[in-house]
Amino acid sequence: MQQFGRRADENASLGTDHGHGSLMMLMGGNVQGGKVHSQWPGLEEGQLFGPGDLAVITDYRDVLAEVCLKRRNNPMVEQIFPNHQSTIHGFIK
Repeated sequence: MQQFGRRADENASLGTDHGHGSLMMLMGGNVQGGKVHSQWPGLEEGQLFGPGDLAVITDYRDVLAEVCLKRRNNPMVEQIFPNHQSTIHGFIK
């Protein structure tokens, strides 16, 4: 998982840093690999979030919650990510 994403449009300082566009890679046993697990949010008017950010498709907390549950056998996801209702996407068998 990278530290911060990129924007689709320039920000006020003419840069494209610190946006929502990002990626996360999972490697290891039982990972449903060999493909991209996402949908392209698009760059057209109405598809971007706010002024120039890619729409978030998968919340990073969902991916990390699935790792906690399935790889670490740790059911304490609500304590790790308080106030977040995690969705399990099936990235890990």
